[in-house]
Amino acid sequence: MHDNLTHLCADELERYVEKLFNEAERLAKPELARGQTNVKAPVIGIWYDSWSDEQAERAQRLARAALAACEWHRRCAPIWALPLPVHCDELDHILNRPLPRQLLLQKFACSMRHYDWDLRHPPLPNWARTVMAYKGAPDILREDADLRAEFPPRKLCELWGPGTPDPLNWTSPEMAARNEAFSEFRRLRNEGVPMEEARRMSGFYPR
Repeated sequence: MHDNLTHLCADELERYVEKLFNEAERLAKPELARGQTNVKAPVIGIWYDSWSDEQAERAQRLARAALAACEWHRRCAPIWALPLPVHCDELDHILNRPLPRQLLLQKFACSMRHYDWDLRHPPLPNWARTVMAYKGAPDILREDADLRAEFPPRKLCELWGPGTPDPLNWTSPEMAARNEAFSEFRRLRNEGVPMEEARRMSGFYPR
């Protein structure tokens, strides 16, 4: 699916995605006529309200980002890891006794989706080497001889780590800065610094 994107420029990609969405909404017209305005977004599979310009634009933006990530991934991933899964049916499916490579790819793709397919995300080889070095990674990954040979364990990026919902997710620079600010905020509060002063000094403010 979507194998013809290799040479598309940004404008062409935008038109391509717009065409996909127009077709999805055309096919959904019987439901739209009954007042069911939600449509499943092509490429990524999320639901959006087709009567909301904001939701429709966000869904198209995410679809463009996902397709761009597929092409980026194609250039740096091993052949067994192609194509990059981006549809929610693939990413949210609970794998039953997955193969190590299958699980690794799904975890990588979920990490990319969390950041809306931001291409600052480490490519699969660098992320995978970090996962193989992380003691909290599932045994099915860390103990697989083939994965260890393909991705020699070495920390090359930051992961969310223990105590988080998705410990294998990449830590973005913004998230790392916020985590550091929060740690400084807690240190100041533990030392008795008033809350507002601790927030000002640390730069940490709750969202």
